[in-house]
Amino acid sequence: EPEVIEPTVLLTDVQKHYMMRSSVYTAISTSSTEDRTKNVARSLEIVNGTVVQPGAQFSFNDVVGQRTEENGFFPAIEYAYGEHVMGIGGGVCQASTTVYQAAVCAGLQIVKRAPHSDAVNYTEYGKDATVYWVGKRKIDLVFKNNTEDPIYIVAAVQKDPSNKKRLIAKVMMYGADMGDVRYEIECKTVQEIDPPEKPTYIKDKDGTYVKYTDQEKSVSKAKPGYVVESYRVRYQGSTETERTLLYIDTYEPKAERIYVGVTKRGDS
Repeated sequence: EPEVIEPTVLLTDVQKHYMMRSSVYTAISTSSTEDRTKNVARSLEIVNGTVVQPGAQFSFNDVVGQRTEENGFFPAIEYAYGEHVMGIGGGVCQASTTVYQAAVCAGLQIVKRAPHSDAVNYTEYGKDATVYWVGKRKIDLVFKNNTEDPIYIVAAVQKDPSNKKRLIAKVMMYGADMGDVRYEIECKTVQEIDPPEKPTYIKDKDGTYVKYTDQEKSVSKAKPGYVVESYRVRYQGSTETERTLLYIDTYEPKAERIYVGVTKRGDS
């Protein structure tokens, strides 16, 4: 029978002594597969209850660990270096994105953060944070507790209170009282980059879409790219008191992708 481990820190204790510095959620798409949603939930389950001491850093990869089946993750579609591929732990980037946004809104120092190569369906350009860990290739999200008190993280996948048919990934951070100060992430697109006019042709060696050399199948349309600036905006009450540039992200334009067959008709 599994051993029940009582938590050392209870949310009710944290709420008594600390204020909620941030509460952020991202909506999980209704088209998210069950395994992808389980990956988001598993990573937030591991993050939940983490205490980041003053001056210490939180590394998403160190806390969550490698995304393996032994660690409770499932195969699902993920972005990897510009491609949609099947990978163990697909969907974990939604968890890292939600943690990133909560850290920014809690006023914490961001040490490492990388954007996706393309749009994601759970947040806007400039507000995402991708993570990756396969072999020696790693992309991490790291923030530092630059306050004088511990930061307590509460994280879970739960039902969306405004839409019971939908789930959300939610992250809350508790710590020292900020008074009437709050932070928000605000993004603006500063440049649109035209997509390449020529499509990219890919030989369909596996016959996934087409078989013959006179056949072709477009799998994705050409997309413009964007340069996006993101800011941490400090409000005191309802007044903006400070605006700090966080990142300038470039989301590269994409050519149309067309698969062509490799077998000549008449050849078997």
